[in-house]
This record gives sequence, C-alpha cells and structure tokens, in this order.
Amino acid sequence: MKSLAALVFVATAMAIAACAPATPPAEKAPAPNPAVVDLKAIRAAGELGFSALQAGDAASVAAFYSEDAILMPANHQYVVGRRAIKEAYAAEFEANKAAGVVLVMDETDLGVSGNLAYRTGTFLGTGPDGKSQGSGKFLQVWQKQPDGLWQITHGMFNFDAPRPAAPGS
Repeated sequence: MKSLAALVFVATAMAIAACAPATPPAEKAPAPNPAVVDLKAIRAAGELGFSALQAGDAASVAAFYSEDAILMPANHQYVVGRRAIKEAYAAEFEANKAAGVVLVMDETDLGVSGNLAYRTGTFLGTGPDGKSQGSGKFLQVWQKQPDGLWQITHGMFNFDAPRPAAPGS
C-alpha cells in the first residue's frame, strides 16, 4: 500500500511538472492600433497613386476610386463613376503630355476616423523649360470597403491661380 501511495504521488508530481510551463509565458505584444494601420495603408496607396499620376497611367489612377466615386476637377463639371474618372484623367494626361508638363505631388495631411479618411496635398506642374505650368491643392475622401480595401469616394483639385494657356493655344 505504501508503494501504491508513493507511485500515485510520483505520477501526480510528474503530471503537474509536465503541465507547468518551463519558463514564465512571454507577454503578448499589444495589438496594432487600427487607426495607425489604416493610416499606413492609405499613405501607401496614396504613394502608388502619385506614381501612377506621374506616369500618366489613367487606368491605375482610376483603380483607386470606388465604382461610384465623384471627382470634382478644377474648372470642370462633376465626373461620376470610375470609368468616367479614368476617361477624365486620360484626357488630362494627354494634355499634360502634349504640353510637356511634369507633375509633382506632395501629401500635406492625412486623417482617419472609423471607416472614413481624408487626404490633402499640393501639386506642381512644370513645363519642359522647368517653369511652372500651374500649382494647386487636392482633397480626397477615402472609405474603407467591406473587403478592407481603402478607396477614394470623393476627390477634388483646384489651382492656386488661373492655369496658364498651353503653348500654341
């Protein structure tokens, strides 16, 4: 009986030792702040959008807009829907190409609240001679889609001064 009690004691001690962690558990890393994650995602998308704008790639630029997005370009009526936005950018890029305009953009502010965000910035177009062909600012409203993708739902841009006429016009 004494050996049975000793055997039960040893088996219990071994079971307890096997279940106990060898070292204290490491503290869990805090979950990332969703707002910070969203800001990074929008900023990264915005940088890709800048690259597409500078390359004159209307299809890539339009892909950042939601299917029913609204664009409010300077000196132009509303442009509604991704397809129409693509066409508007294609026309703008063609005019810039013909004039030799190079576009440079800069983000000035970005904020997020829940599933909505805004992004503002400036742009400068320069001609082949390096002279300004127009500068201005833009505003974008982004919305997080059900699949987690951020897309522009409303965008607008305008110029700081009347836009110079294209050479030869």
